[in-house]
Amino acid sequence: MLVMKFGGSSVSNAENLVKVSEIIKRSSEKEEKLLVVCSAMHGVTDLLIKVSRIAETGDVSYSELYQQIKSKHLQA
Repeated sequence: MLVMKFGGSSVSNAENLVKVSEIIKRSSEKEEKLLVVCSAMHGVTDLLIKVSRIAETGDVSYSELYQQIKSKHLQA
Protein backbone atom coordinates (compact mmCIF):
# COMPACT_ATOMS: atom_id res chain seq x y z
CA MET A 1 0.00 0.00 0.00
CA LEU A 2 1.22 3.46 -0.86
CA VAL A 3 0.21 6.31 1.45
CA MET A 4 0.45 9.84 0.07
CA LYS A 5 -0.11 12.97 2.16
CA PHE A 6 -0.64 16.41 0.69
CA GLY A 7 -1.19 19.68 2.49
CA GLY A 8 0.08 23.20 2.98
CA SER A 9 1.48 24.82 -0.13
CA SER A 10 0.99 21.65 -2.21
CA VAL A 11 -2.79 22.22 -2.05
CA SER A 12 -2.79 26.01 -1.78
CA ASN A 13 -3.98 26.92 -5.29
CA ALA A 14 -5.54 25.49 -8.43
CA GLU A 15 -2.21 24.95 -10.20
CA ASN A 16 -0.85 22.91 -7.31
CA LEU A 17 -4.09 20.97 -6.93
CA VAL A 18 -3.77 19.93 -10.59
CA LYS A 19 -0.19 18.78 -9.93
CA VAL A 20 -1.33 16.79 -6.91
CA SER A 21 -4.12 15.14 -8.90
CA GLU A 22 -1.63 14.18 -11.63
CA ILE A 23 0.70 12.65 -9.05
CA ILE A 24 -2.19 10.68 -7.58
CA LYS A 25 -3.35 9.52 -11.01
CA ARG A 26 0.14 8.32 -12.00
CA SER A 27 0.56 6.55 -8.68
CA SER A 28 -2.83 4.87 -8.92
CA GLU A 29 -1.80 3.33 -12.24
CA LYS A 30 1.20 1.67 -10.54
CA GLU A 31 -0.22 0.80 -7.12
CA GLU A 32 -3.13 -1.51 -6.43
CA LYS A 33 -3.73 0.04 -3.01
CA LEU A 34 -3.39 3.76 -2.57
CA LEU A 35 -4.35 5.93 0.40
CA VAL A 36 -4.43 9.70 -0.10
CA VAL A 37 -4.55 12.07 2.85
CA CYS A 38 -5.17 15.77 2.29
CA SER A 39 -4.66 18.21 5.10
CA ALA A 40 -5.40 21.92 5.22
CA MET A 41 -4.22 24.44 2.68
CA HIS A 42 -1.33 26.70 3.61
CA GLY A 43 -2.39 29.00 6.46
CA VAL A 44 -5.84 27.45 6.95
CA THR A 45 -5.03 25.50 10.12
CA ASP A 46 -4.01 28.70 11.89
CA LEU A 47 -7.19 30.44 10.67
CA LEU A 48 -9.36 27.55 11.88
CA ILE A 49 -7.80 27.75 15.34
CA LYS A 50 -8.32 31.51 15.42
CA VAL A 51 -11.95 31.19 14.24
CA SER A 52 -12.75 28.59 16.88
CA ARG A 53 -11.19 30.64 19.68
CA ILE A 54 -13.13 33.75 18.68
CA ALA A 55 -16.39 31.80 18.21
CA GLU A 56 -16.17 30.11 21.60
CA THR A 57 -16.20 33.54 23.27
CA GLY A 58 -19.51 34.34 21.58
CA ASP A 59 -17.93 37.02 19.39
CA VAL A 60 -19.62 36.87 15.97
CA SER A 61 -16.65 38.54 14.28
CA TYR A 62 -15.35 35.01 13.66
CA SER A 63 -17.50 35.04 10.51
CA GLU A 64 -15.04 37.43 8.84
CA LEU A 65 -12.24 34.90 9.21
CA TYR A 66 -14.57 32.13 8.15
CA GLN A 67 -15.22 34.05 4.93
CA GLN A 68 -11.44 34.22 4.34
CA ILE A 69 -11.21 30.44 4.65
CA LYS A 70 -14.19 29.94 2.36
CA SER A 71 -12.82 32.37 -0.24
CA LYS A 72 -9.42 30.66 -0.20
CA HIS A 73 -11.05 27.32 -1.05
CA LEU A 74 -13.41 28.72 -3.66
CA GLN A 75 -10.57 30.59 -5.32
CA ALA A 76 -8.49 27.40 -5.56
